[in-house]
Formats: sequence, C-alpha cells, structure tokens
Amino acid sequence: MATETGVGIARPLLWAFPDDPRVADATDAWMFGDAFLVSPVVQQGESEHSVYLPAGTWYDYFRGAKIDGGKTIRYSVDPQTWKDIPLFVRQGSIVASQPVQDYVDQKPATEVTLDVFPGPRQAAFVFYEDDGNTYAYEKGAYYRQPITSVATARGAQVQIEAPQGAYQPALRTYVVRVHGIRASAVTANGSSLPAVEQLPEGGARSAFAAGNDRFGVVTTLRIPAGQASNITLQ
Repeated sequence: MATETGVGIARPLLWAFPDDPRVADATDAWMFGDAFLVSPVVQQGESEHSVYLPAGTWYDYFRGAKIDGGKTIRYSVDPQTWKDIPLFVRQGSIVASQPVQDYVDQKPATEVTLDVFPGPRQAAFVFYEDDGNTYAYEKGAYYRQPITSVATARGAQVQIEAPQGAYQPALRTYVVRVHGIRASAVTANGSSLPAVEQLPEGGARSAFAAGNDRFGVVTTLRIPAGQASNITLQ
C-alpha cells in the first residue's frame, strides 16, 4: 500500500474516522494499518489506561474481548511489567500472519494464516510478494492476490481472487480463521468442504473445522493459495 498509494502503516485516527470529532486531535492512539488501533501505555505507574474506541465493533487482540465502540474504556494494565499493550482489531478486517522467523527469508513461507473478522463493512487485504532483491517487479515479476470478506445473514463470504503477476512464491495454502462464526457447512467454488475435528498441521487437503479460540467461536479452513476461491460459510 505504501508503494502503490504513498499511505504509511501508522496513521492518525482522523484518517480512518474523519466524521468523528473526538479523534480530531487524538495523539494517544493511532491506527496501525487498516485493522489495528494501538494506544501504548507511557505513563509510569499507570494501572488503568483510558482508550477511546471509535464507533463500530472492536476485539481486544490479546485478551479476546468483543467491545462496542463509540466510547472510552478503562483498560487494566500491569504498572510493574509494562507488558500490557492495548491493541484492538477492528471488525471488518483481515489480519495476515506467518510462522515466526529469526531473520528475513530464513525459510520460505509456504502457508499464511488469515484471521478474518467479518462485519457489515467489507474487509479487504492484498497478499503481495516479489523476489525482494531486484526491480523485476516493475516488469510484472510479482504475486498480488486480493482477498475480501463480508458478513452475511447466515454466516460470511470470503472471496480470494486469482493471483496477478508472473512471480511464483513459495506460498501454497492459506489457513483462514473466520471469527464469530461456528459454521456447519462450508463451500468453496460451489463444492462442499469436508468437516474435520481439527485441521492437520501442514495438510494440503481443503477442509474446515469449527471450534473456539480467545475471540470466541471460530471456523478454520485450509484452501489453496494460487487460485480464485469463492468461500461461503453457513
């Protein structure tokens, strides 16, 4: 996004919520990308931290609580360790992650996890990769795959578009965790995915599992990355 639009990853709240007068002069919190609101604790000895959450639904990223926005909350923190980081993810977001590495390109990322928080506002994310070393991307040697999601009356829809560009990454599969939904049926491109108790580590077969995590109910599925997929959860 920084390359394509010039927009950086750290943004004032006013950028995301221009119609909210309470964030016009906010300097104690900001958006980190489209998904996260962060409000660091900087006052020594503070045991409760005030955080204003704009209108909408938010999830405490580390503790899992679901919070209605449009108000200021009091967030308990440990004044001795300063390990608490008030971090909230906005409903209508897709957050990507991969296994921890000790340094860049330690090993190829063959699988990426997408945490989807569907809501009435469309969530959007673009997976992008190139060789990281040359300017070949300027001549089309890149991999770019848009992904969107939205809540529906019966569940959620996740749309993975066909990848663009000539670059072939190590990526083979997505693990998609759709939060707030315990699906009884999942289809991809019109075909039903088999239900399993738990997705096997590193498996290649498309399947889904319904369960719970710190955010509540969740449906997790594995899907091939290098193709278009229209996924319906009910």
